[in-house]
Amino acid sequence: MSNRFAYTRRSFLTSSGALALTAASDLSCPAISRAASRPVFTHGVQSGDVDSATGMIWTRTDRPSRINIEVSTTESFATPQCTSQY
Repeated sequence: MSNRFAYTRRSFLTSSGALALTAASDLSCPAISRAASRPVFTHGVQSGDVDSATGMIWTRTDRPSRINIEVSTTESFATPQCTSQY
C-alpha cells in the first residue's frame, strides 16, 4: 500500500516557501487601517509669493487638521531647510 500523503523534500520546500510568502504579504496589508481617519487634501498644495526669504503655502482639507511642511532647496529633500507644523 502506497502513502498518498508522503512529503518529498521538494514538496516540503515548495509549500513552506509559499507559506512564508503568504505570511509576509499579510504583514504589508494590516487588517485595521487608519487611512480613513486621515484628512484628504481636496485641492492639492499650492505655493505663491515666493522670494529669497519668504513664501506662502496653502491647501484645503476635508476637515480641520494640522500639517507638517518641509522646505528644501534641493529636489531630493536630502537636507530640508525648514520643517514646520501648522
